[in-house]
Amino acid sequence: MSWCQEHSVHLAYIQPGKPSQNAFIERFNRTYRHEVLDAHLFESLDDVREITWDWMVQYNEERPHDSLGGKPPSQYRRNLTQEFTTAAPPELKKAPAQAAMENSLTGKSLL
Repeated sequence: MSWCQEHSVHLAYIQPGKPSQNAFIERFNRTYRHEVLDAHLFESLDDVREITWDWMVQYNEERPHDSLGGKPPSQYRRNLTQEFTTAAPPELKKAPAQAAMENSLTGKSLL
């Protein structure tokens, strides 16, 4: 809290009884609770961590998401990256380190 005050960060809390004000995390919490916490009996914290890790990999790498057009996040990310690099100007298609070095030598900026 003191860090926020020192850096002029205003915390806006969700009003009690208004979970729709943060629907994304509420949806994730519900899914995680239903598919992991309610579905398993854990023997240790390591057990929770291992099952959670497996669930996260499946959730992010394999499972289709309606909000992403029925694609898993990993595939959606690859498609976006491919679309960006196909449409990007040649100087943005270069490896970031190579482009930065060339631009520093020529005085050009990508911005």
